Amino acid sequence: MPFHHILDHFHTQYMIVIPILSIISCALGLWISKKVRKNENEKNRNGILIFGSLLLGFTFWITLYLIMQMVPLPYSPSNYLLYLISIYLFCFIGSLVILALAQTKEVKESQYFWGSLFLAVCILAADTIGFALMFKNHLHFNIILYITTSLLTIGSAFSVFRFVILITTDDVFQATSKRLEYIGIVLAGVSLANIPYIVLVSILKFNLGYMYSDYEIFIPFTLTIAANLLLMLLPYFLGDTILIKKANFYTSLFEHNPVAVIGIDLAGVINSVNSEGIKLLEYEEEELVGKSISEIFMKVDKEKIKHYLLGHFKGKVHKFETEIVLKNNTRKDVFVTAVRIITKEKFIGTFVLVEDITEKKKSEEQIKHLAFHDDLTQLSNRRLAKITMNQYVENNTPFTLMLLDFDRFKSINDTLGHSFGDSLLQRIAKRLNNLVEENGKVARFGGDEFLIIIPDGSSDKDMYKSIAKSINHVFRQPILIDGYEIILTASVGISRFPEHTTDVDDLVKYADIAMYQMKEAGANGFKEFNKEMSLHADHKVGLESDLQKAMDYQELSVYYQPKYHIKSGKIIGAEALLRWKHNKKGFIPPNEFIPLAEESGLIVKLEKYVFAQVCKHIHRWATSRKTFGRISINISIVTLLREDFVSFIAGLLQKYKIDGSIIELEITERIVMKNELVVNETLKKISELGISISMDDFGTGYSSLSYLHKLQVDCIKIDKSFIDQIEGNIEVVSAIISMAHNLKLEIIAEGVETEAQVQKLIQLGCEQAQGFYFSKPITMESFEAIL
Repeated sequence: MPFHHILDHFHTQYMIVIPILSIISCALGLWISKKVRKNENEKNRNGILIFGSLLLGFTFWITLYLIMQMVPLPYSPSNYLLYLISIYLFCFIGSLVILALAQTKEVKESQYFWGSLFLAVCILAADTIGFALMFKNHLHFNIILYITTSLLTIGSAFSVFRFVILITTDDVFQATSKRLEYIGIVLAGVSLANIPYIVLVSILKFNLGYMYSDYEIFIPFTLTIAANLLLMLLPYFLGDTILIKKANFYTSLFEHNPVAVIGIDLAGVINSVNSEGIKLLEYEEEELVGKSISEIFMKVDKEKIKHYLLGHFKGKVHKFETEIVLKNNTRKDVFVTAVRIITKEKFIGTFVLVEDITEKKKSEEQIKHLAFHDDLTQLSNRRLAKITMNQYVENNTPFTLMLLDFDRFKSINDTLGHSFGDSLLQRIAKRLNNLVEENGKVARFGGDEFLIIIPDGSSDKDMYKSIAKSINHVFRQPILIDGYEIILTASVGISRFPEHTTDVDDLVKYADIAMYQMKEAGANGFKEFNKEMSLHADHKVGLESDLQKAMDYQELSVYYQPKYHIKSGKIIGAEALLRWKHNKKGFIPPNEFIPLAEESGLIVKLEKYVFAQVCKHIHRWATSRKTFGRISINISIVTLLREDFVSFIAGLLQKYKIDGSIIELEITERIVMKNELVVNETLKKISELGISISMDDFGTGYSSLSYLHKLQVDCIKIDKSFIDQIEGNIEVVSAIISMAHNLKLEIIAEGVETEAQVQKLIQLGCEQAQGFYFSKPITMESFEAIL
């Protein structure tokens, strides 16, 4: 039977569709292989691989099914289901194995051989077993043809698998090789599409009533051989293109790498270097090639170099920092990445990537310095000081902690400015460093507080005491800055490890407690911590906590100390004074809880409370038509400078319908000296409400007289310290009284306790006074009773 007669019995539409479908299957398989390769997530890769294999197996299964349908022979219906299942399994398994092997980074020859053979077996099994099941009554094996068919199938499998591996593993280089890739897909599709035809001819007998010539039977074989031959040759053309591009790629990566790249052999001898390497090392290429790599490294010895650079580690990449020596013998800090060169599973050398990190290291050192040092004085900061102390504690090294606070620094800083204060801190730091030298470490703890850490010496364990004494002595010597001579005094608190505690934070706390005890004792000295100080500090902390609750518990009340006209004996007003009766400790002295309120920030709340209570009492007395004169209220600088204070006063005056003229605010001259402009502006606003201003403790400041003519002051209070020694201070008291009269200011003496003092005040012309001679501070009810 002529071959064209066989074709007449085959369905022509299937003859056209099958090669196209086979080509599409090949294109789909290649796309799936690339997709799996590019996915970095292993779980996703496996999912894509399995799903892709099922899909690819399905397309090949459709191809074989259509070929079966076009065979002009009756098939056995009883084997139909078995046929469908068996050929799909062969198609799926073959697809899965080939796609999985194609993902191997470097396919070994054995993998390539057995993978290709397995693919050929799957193809032959699917075709042979499938046709045998469906056309068992027409089986007629032609051994020679079947062997030929098997060899052609194996050849096709080798060519197709090689093509898939080449395209999958080198996809990154295929941007300009797509045409060759498309040709390969067509040839692979044609080659695989012809195999079922030659299997048919090899195992089936077509009883169509006439014979065919011998040469016509070889037409499908010839087509398969031609497609296979072209497919075998294609990788050579494609491989050359890939090799050229790979060479260019790696050459570009080597030569144009922004990092220095040095190639070395197994002996550690340099065999190549890029332009950045020449630039970094400042050698010529000829001078570097043949040189041992260990000659340019400084910090690591030759044995370590062998380990680092020649790959004697489990990992393939090793990184480390070191130093290199340049041609001119200067050094640079570098970061080295050693990458082993592997070819055909053999270690043949190392690429050394050298990055210059000299500037980076300098920046890191600078950042580290800033993190652990004070920017102004360049001393260690609080963080480094604590690290140092913790190291001493861990090593069980006894040491002394000294906390210093300079007593007048804040007033100097406020008066002469922050720039002056910064210069002064720098001079202080220098003096302390010169004083301590190698015996300890000096740190700036914050503001004008400094910390000195002195480890116990083997010879002199009491060295800290001599250093503490020297501090007080050294700072008695003036510091000259911008024409000003500054004499400072320091209060020093001392705590010791492990004598007082083994906790660093507690050590600092104890030194702080001792320092404040020194301040309270008159400053300009040092005190070593003891347990009694801790009890005092705990008492102070507990008192502060109780003070916060005192208003809620109604433990605070306003007392009044009457003011008298000396000659007539009439009450002309009173000074409002806050008193605290603790529910357990009884009355707490004002000189104990008022400073505590100022330190803790509660003073604003307390003074507003007093002001509100006084307004409430005035309203009560005014309603009862009592004559009580003018009530004075003490106000601190903190409260006076609050933005809402004037509006707070105005609100209370309006709420209780009070005339401002019956209220007087008492301020100290120290308030005025610290913030003259701001204070004077606030006092003007308060005066506009009708409230009088009295200057308390007059004469105890520095420059009181120069301020009086500038301020909104209505009254002057002569301080108790002058009244106590009025005989010795007669000229001063007389001058104050005369000045007040000349400035048309009211004058009142406070702290009057004796008849002699009263007579002397009358003699000097002072008409108003208050003190224990007339009355102690009394409750609101008692004051109301004497009105």
